[in-house]
Amino acid sequence: SQTALRQSEEHIRLLLNSTAEGILGLDMNNVCTFANPASIRILGYDTASDLIGQDMHKLCHENHQDGKSSRGNCFFCRMTLSEQPSHVDTQSLMTKQGKRLPVSYRSHPIINNGIVIGCVVTFVDISDKLKMNNEKKQLERRLRHSQKMEAIGTLAGGIAHDFNNILSGIFAYSQLATTHIHSPEKSKEHISQILTGARRATE
Repeated sequence: SQTALRQSEEHIRLLLNSTAEGILGLDMNNVCTFANPASIRILGYDTASDLIGQDMHKLCHENHQDGKSSRGNCFFCRMTLSEQPSHVDTQSLMTKQGKRLPVSYRSHPIINNGIVIGCVVTFVDISDKLKMNNEKKQLERRLRHSQKMEAIGTLAGGIAHDFNNILSGIFAYSQLATTHIHSPEKSKEHISQILTGARRATE
């Protein structure tokens, strides 16, 4: 019945409007045929009419990927060019405000009577996720640096302890050598020990 059909359509509309993922429908020319509220918000636009009828490659991708404008480099175009499902974890889109926005996206063909007539693209803003990953990497780098400095400190402490022992030996044998200044043989033995200690210190 008409009532049941309207209720079904309303239910589908509520589902599409409630999801946090951006959902876009594109035809085979990459022209937007559908945009849910999340996609409008994520891309920085005000209403669906800002997107519907627009070439999404030109609107959100062209000339902002390091100067490249190839449709083969555009995830909006990739689906219609290959007619195969696609998934990319990180892709940049240009928002209305001219900001590069990192997104994760999936696209699937829209098939009617066995013919691909377009695609549906779902995407999410991953700015916060990338920020958290970067902060995590920085913390890991700081931790590794801290551990490295701690290891160097331990090593330096060990070297200082060993060096102090060698200097103590050199000092002791120097004193002994001076006490036997009139006994060359004894002094020679002490001086030999001093030279051995000096070599160890040099190493």
